[in-house]
Amino acid sequence: MFENIIHKFKEYGISSIREVLLPLFFLIFVIAIWQYAVDQEMVPTLILPPPSAVVEVFNANRVLMWGHALSTLFECFVAFVCAVFVRHLCMATFVVHMN
Repeated sequence: MFENIIHKFKEYGISSIREVLLPLFFLIFVIAIWQYAVDQEMVPTLILPPPSAVVEVFNANRVLMWGHALSTLFECFVAFVCAVFVRHLCMATFVVHMN
C-alpha cells in the first residue's frame, strides 16, 4: 500500500515524504497557534475569528463563496492575459528601437 503512495509521489516529482509532511505539519501548527491565540483571548475575536468560525461561515455561504471564487479566478486569468500582452508589446517595442 505505501509503495503505491510513494510511487505516486515520485510520479509528481516529490522525492520524499518529507516534502509533503513538513508543509502539512506547518499548516497544522499555524492553525493550532491561531486557535490557541483566540482561545486565550490574546486577540479579540472581532479582529481574528477562530478557525472553526471561519469554516462555519464558508460552509454556510458555500454557494456565494463559490460564485465569488469563480469570478476572482476569471479576473486573475484576464489580468494574466493582459500582462502577457503588455509584455509582448513592450518587448516588441524594445526590439524595434534597438534595431
